[in-house]
Amino acid sequence: MVPLRFKSLALCLALLPCLLGPGPQEPKRGDGRRGTPQTEEERLHKEVLGFWELTHMSGNGNSYYGADLKGYLLFATDHLAFEYHYQEPTRERTRTAVSFQSGIQKYRFDGLGRMETLSLIGAGGSDAEAGLFLEQPGRPRVFTIELMGDRLVLAHTFSRFEYDRVETTPYSDLEPGVNFDDRLPPKEDEEK
Repeated sequence: MVPLRFKSLALCLALLPCLLGPGPQEPKRGDGRRGTPQTEEERLHKEVLGFWELTHMSGNGNSYYGADLKGYLLFATDHLAFEYHYQEPTRERTRTAVSFQSGIQKYRFDGLGRMETLSLIGAGGSDAEAGLFLEQPGRPRVFTIELMGDRLVLAHTFSRFEYDRVETTPYSDLEPGVNFDDRLPPKEDEEK
C-alpha cells in the first residue's frame, strides 16, 4: 500500500502542468508556421524576388520617365540583373542621345532598410559620347530600399530608381526583330 502523502504528491506533480499552463512554444514565423520568426531581411528577400519595370529614374538634377526611359530589374535568389536605356538632350542640345547601363550584381539586405550590392559585371555608355565604360568588378554600392506591395524604390547617393512589379512580360507576344519602342534605328531593309 502506497502512503497517502505519496499519492497526494504524485497527484500534485501530475496536475502541475495543468496549473502552470502550457509550456513554452516555438514562436510563429512570419509566414504563419512554427519556427524562427521571419526577419526583415527574409521578408524583403522573399517579396523582392521577380521581375520589375523601371518607371522613373532621377539623378544629377535630371528626371526620366515615359518614352525617355525603358528598363528592367530581375531579382533572383542572391543576384540581380538590370538594364535601362534613357534619352536626353546632348550638351549642345542639338539632338537626343540614347544612353544605357546594365549589370549583374550580388546583393544582400542589411536589416536597416538598405541593400548592399557588389558588381560582378556591368557596362554603360551613350551614343553622344561614342564611348563605352566597363564597370569595375567588385565595386560595392549601398541603396536604401522601400518596398510597398508591387512598388519598389531604390535610392543611391544622387540617384533614385522607381519600379513596378511585372507579372507577365508586356512584350511577350512580340516576334523576333520587332522594334517595340521606336528608339532603335530602323534596319537597312526597313528604310526602303
